[in-house]
Amino acid sequence: DDSLIFCCEAVSVQLTNCYSFYSSELRVVLFTMILDTSTSLSLLLILIPNFGLFSKISNVSVAASTISVDWFIPNGNDDGYEDRNVQVGDTINFNYGGYHNVYIHPSQECSQDGAILVGATSSNGDSSYMFQSSDVGKMTFACDVGAHCELGQILTVTVESAPSEGTNDPAVT
Repeated sequence: DDSLIFCCEAVSVQLTNCYSFYSSELRVVLFTMILDTSTSLSLLLILIPNFGLFSKISNVSVAASTISVDWFIPNGNDDGYEDRNVQVGDTINFNYGGYHNVYIHPSQECSQDGAILVGATSSNGDSSYMFQSSDVGKMTFACDVGAHCELGQILTVTVESAPSEGTNDPAVT
């Protein structure tokens, strides 16, 4: 490579035995420099021609998250549960110590029509749900014990598609 020879000449180094392998992704150079009459130095250089290498990473996966929710009836000073955003593959975990349960409410309100059981009624529970691609959109979770839902024990989440693998979105530029 002319630039490598030029660099060596600029520092008064003699270059011998230069071997090079080059591809569009990588350049490997093995060469020996004679520093003086009795000393030589062999170097192996691995050169990456595109400094934006990280922007070309493919098959990038985003790890799924686990969202923990303390499941209780909000008190008068609490505004209740804030809506959350999740992705397909994430898991929501409801932790409760009172007498509660967890249902999915397709009505997205306290109506129990078509409600789907996630966690059975218990005085000490732990219920989990993993979001699937069929869940994309809004989902509502509620406690169906007595008037718990009407008292604010209801949570709406927006389920988004997980980032697809093989994207070339720049991670580092």
